[in-house]
Amino acid sequence: MNAAYLSLLAGGAVLCAALFALRLKKAGMPPWSAACALLLCAVLGTVGAKAMYVLMNASRAWPQHGWAVFLRTSEWEFSFFGGCAGALLGAVLTARIARQKAAAFLDAFAPAGALMAAIARGAQFFLGMLGVGGPLEDGSFFCRFPFAVQNEWDEWYWAVFMLEAVLALAVAVPAFLCKKTRKTPGLLAARTVFYLCMGQILCEQLRSNALYWGIFLPDRLSFIRIEQLFCAVCATVLVIVGCAKAKSLPFRRRFLPVLGMLLAIAAVVFAEFAMDRGILYVTNKLVGLPREMESGGVPHNTLICYLFMLLALGIMARMECITARRLKQKR
Repeated sequence: MNAAYLSLLAGGAVLCAALFALRLKKAGMPPWSAACALLLCAVLGTVGAKAMYVLMNASRAWPQHGWAVFLRTSEWEFSFFGGCAGALLGAVLTARIARQKAAAFLDAFAPAGALMAAIARGAQFFLGMLGVGGPLEDGSFFCRFPFAVQNEWDEWYWAVFMLEAVLALAVAVPAFLCKKTRKTPGLLAARTVFYLCMGQILCEQLRSNALYWGIFLPDRLSFIRIEQLFCAVCATVLVIVGCAKAKSLPFRRRFLPVLGMLLAIAAVVFAEFAMDRGILYVTNKLVGLPREMESGGVPHNTLICYLFMLLALGIMARMECITARRLKQKR
């Protein structure tokens, strides 16, 4: 793996650990536990990233490499979602070691974790074409960094990893500035994870090297992206947990945001399918046009799909805001 990439990750991890220690001290928790978290998050994050990649790509990776797949260090063979899940587990275990309540501990950890996610994404600049999207036409205004990067043939491709870094940073900064509220421990951590997932749902759609469910499912479902789906499930679980805590409300009203989340996720899946098969193809299917009138190879306007997806993500964010407000008001 690229030495510059690893050096930037190491430097970012030390910086985030230092910021985490300051937040722990301010919250009245032992600052030394940040060093323990640094070690556990690094180890479990790496293990989680590799394990999830192998699990989701088992039909290809396992027959080719066997057990040796776990020892391969190619930057293409790690899952970002798995790495984040492993790091979060490392923080939870550190809270147990330090004998601190996990919710308050994770609130202190969340901003540093989001910042580390931003650094990790930005560092993909040194990994060649790993975090890029589609190609750009030569001469376009966006044919420059940080909008795009060049391959070995001087062709320009969208630098999706930079967008991911900016969105993660946009989550980290408010988290750092957020004042701790003792009435709702764990809420800051939950909201940080939720909005990291929101950004990743969009960016996974833009990435050209995403893992697809098609390795397990029929070809008609090959457009579903694994990490995108995991992020959607994670965000939905967070809303479900938040709704479950609003015990003073009637059952139907309490879980209304969950229904909104499910409908929004369905809209995202529809947008993915439309981008994969073409808007006209999908429209013809919906209205029942005969096969000879389907638009198999007709170019489609992906901008409409992305706007539709952004609208769905906005609905998901709104459902989370409703849930968070209830928790703050203890309703």
